Amino acid sequence: MPAVRYKLRQPSAKSAQPIYFVFRYQETRLLLATGLKVLPEYWNAKTQRVKNTSNVPERDAINAALADIEAEADRFYNEARARRSFSITEMKPHIIGFINGINGNPTTETQAKAPETFFEFCRRFIEESRERIQPNGKTIHPRTIQKYQATVNLLEAFAQKKGKGVSFEGFDLEFYQDFTRWLQKRPHQKGSGYGANAIGKHIQVIKTFLNEANAQGVADHHGHKSKYFKVTKEESENIYLDEKELAALLAFPLDHLPHLERVRDLFIVGAWTGLRFTDFTTLDPAKNFVERNGERLIEVVTAKTGAKVLIPEFAAVRSIVEKYNGKLPRAISNQKFNEYLKEACKLAGISQPVTKGRTVAGVRRVDTFEKWELVSTHTARRSFATNLHNRGVSSISIMMVTGHATQQAFLKYIKAGAEEHALILKKAFQSEQAEQQKAKIVNL
Repeated sequence: MPAVRYKLRQPSAKSAQPIYFVFRYQETRLLLATGLKVLPEYWNAKTQRVKNTSNVPERDAINAALADIEAEADRFYNEARARRSFSITEMKPHIIGFINGINGNPTTETQAKAPETFFEFCRRFIEESRERIQPNGKTIHPRTIQKYQATVNLLEAFAQKKGKGVSFEGFDLEFYQDFTRWLQKRPHQKGSGYGANAIGKHIQVIKTFLNEANAQGVADHHGHKSKYFKVTKEESENIYLDEKELAALLAFPLDHLPHLERVRDLFIVGAWTGLRFTDFTTLDPAKNFVERNGERLIEVVTAKTGAKVLIPEFAAVRSIVEKYNGKLPRAISNQKFNEYLKEACKLAGISQPVTKGRTVAGVRRVDTFEKWELVSTHTARRSFATNLHNRGVSSISIMMVTGHATQQAFLKYIKAGAEEHALILKKAFQSEQAEQQKAKIVNL
């Protein structure tokens, strides 16, 4: 016999949560708000009732109401089965009516509600994300919330274009294929359709929504967990600036274009610290530049992960801090920064042709760009990692700054080519020969 269960919307929340009625029958499920609320700390998931505590004055009334709803659900099921005519569709309005008619409902929510729609859930999830504390104790980054909203906007546009709604039950392989095909044709960058990585990011957000909805008891649909409902991803053929290019960029006179000069200087700071845009544009030399054992270091608690990193104060960074009298240029938006940065790199002659392969609108294509066209704020961080790797610095040492969890992920991140790797091997071989020569001299 199917069993009635109750679920809190957010079992780990600190505020009172709605109690949902859950009734499963074969492959279907009925989910309804009971109009009752309780703080999660006073809810006993095992007994499906409010704990026996004096901290909830209305405990007995809530538990009695839950028992009545459960008993009515059992009665309706048994009678319908005796007639051989039971269906969730028929049970739903009956239970909603019963909940609405319960006398002495201890909350002001006297109307039983159907569960949230997908978009209602997304809007609530995004709003709550602004203050949600993650397991690492940090709040969710605003850019992550922007990504959530961007995906919702696309789903709403998709639903409007197709002339049909988007429900939890609708996230199946048919939806996946329709949505990805629609994105492949939808104008994105430079008028082309969405690429594989851009599509993959939105699919990942959808999975986040659906997994959270399942965890909260708002939905119980698992079509998105199919191995075919996958996050598309291809390795990005991103560029980096080598040390000669960085030096040429820094040396190029831009004093007549101060807006480009400030952006160029901040980019150089990023390229010699390995920090993300949010971190290198908020560096405060008075607070973040320290001296340890006679060495000048940069100490930063990164915004994204909360990890504390220590970075040598390289000469290029020191020269920029001195240029601005112990400070750094003020930051501007990421979008505007990228625009000015490309212009500065173009003026500095960073224009060698670069081919880049990518999947756009479902078709693999290879385009040729001038290098300045591909430079962005993240190029600074990638340049830092790759240039130090090319110098022969160990991956572990670089990862202590970049924060990559595995060496495999790090090696995908750096952009050293075959020539650079050959030079690294040559340096290592020469170093080994030198050590062997020293050993011979000592043994003489």
